Amino acid sequence: MAWLNSFIFSRQGAFLISGIATTAAAYLIYKAFFKKESALPDEELDEYFEKTSPLKSEDLPKRRILVVGLDGSGKTQFVNCLSRGRQSNITSPPKPTQGFHVKSICLSSTNFDIWDLGGAPHFRAYWKEFVKNLDVIVYVVDSANRYRMQEAKDTLDTFLKEECTQDIPLLIIANKQDVDGSLSGDQVLAGLGIDSAFKATRKVKCVEVQIPLYGDRKGMWEAYKQMSSL
Repeated sequence: MAWLNSFIFSRQGAFLISGIATTAAAYLIYKAFFKKESALPDEELDEYFEKTSPLKSEDLPKRRILVVGLDGSGKTQFVNCLSRGRQSNITSPPKPTQGFHVKSICLSSTNFDIWDLGGAPHFRAYWKEFVKNLDVIVYVVDSANRYRMQEAKDTLDTFLKEECTQDIPLLIIANKQDVDGSLSGDQVLAGLGIDSAFKATRKVKCVEVQIPLYGDRKGMWEAYKQMSSL
């Protein structure tokens, strides 16, 4: 081992060790910054579905989605954001849905038929008429309006007591996360009374979403993924 000690303390050995240390340090910096940037989660990569190429084909899977929630929760804006590209020409919130709207879109490898139903009290009794052959119920909640959380809970409870809704997966959209004081996804679930016992009766997921007219979207890509897989 004497030769090794001699080599380490020689000029050549010191130069080699210094080079190895420099290379290792550069690799760690690369992993910490560049690799981290290239491994951004999907949610940060395609909120506007700009990198999602639609594959138009009748052979692709088709999913039927029902979007409901209280009036003013942001249902129509949520549905409008399930489109490719940035909608820079939109300058005002969509008008409240009177009755229902239907939107057929293809995102990635799935065709969606999305039914957006009015959320005013006199429309809610008709939600059950649109449940046939559903794949997912999407329930949109204004997470910034704490005063209507009990109403949102009661409305959801009433709807899910309908026999026709049994076993249909439920996706909760905790909307308006960009508003100061908005409830988190977990707080919205608690406010709706969705606990472990509830989750034992059907598949449930919750996604925090923000879709302001001016500002960055968040949560739309995750919502799309849940709509595709629930």
